[in-house]
Amino acid sequence: RSDGKLEAIESMVNFKRNDCLGHPLVIRFLNEKMNSSRILICFVLNFVLYTTFLLALTTYGAIQSQGVYSLHSPGMIALSVIILIICAFHYIKELLQ
Repeated sequence: RSDGKLEAIESMVNFKRNDCLGHPLVIRFLNEKMNSSRILICFVLNFVLYTTFLLALTTYGAIQSQGVYSLHSPGMIALSVIILIICAFHYIKELLQ
């Protein structure tokens, strides 16, 4: 892989060069990279989607375990679709990483 973005940092990690990773220039670079607005937006979006997934899955499980609603009711179908869409998004995201 030679996209050059984090190749030097990755090789330091792969070869267990902890002394190089602690260098002030590397620390400054990583801080600048992690404090960018793009990383923050990705983190917040990922957090919101994961929280939505957990809430939908918990709600679906709680409603299903009570046996009050049919699986074919509109609410249960909507929850199923939401869960499947978020699962597909996270699956694709993991494949691309």
